Amino acid sequence: MNSRGLLATITLVLLALLIWQLRWVILVFFGAIVIAVALDVLIQQIQSKLYLSRNISLLIVVLTLLVFGILLFQLLVPELISQVKE
Repeated sequence: MNSRGLLATITLVLLALLIWQLRWVILVFFGAIVIAVALDVLIQQIQSKLYLSRNISLLIVVLTLLVFGILLFQLLVPELISQVKE
C-alpha cells in the first residue's frame, strides 16, 4: 500500500468515527427537518384556504399545537401521578 492509499484509508476511518460521534446531532437535525416540512404543509394549507399571510398561518399552527399539547399534558399527567403513587 502506498502512502496515498494509507492517507485515504486513515481519512475515511477518521471520518467514519466523526460521523459516529455526531450521530445524535445528525438525528436531531433530521428530525428538525421532518418537523419543519410537516409544519410547512399545514401552513400552506391554511394559507390556501383562508388566504392569510405565512406569518399568521405559522402563528395559528403553533398556537394550535401548543393548545393540543397542553390539553394532552393535562389529561395524561394526573393519571401518571396516580399510577406512580400506587
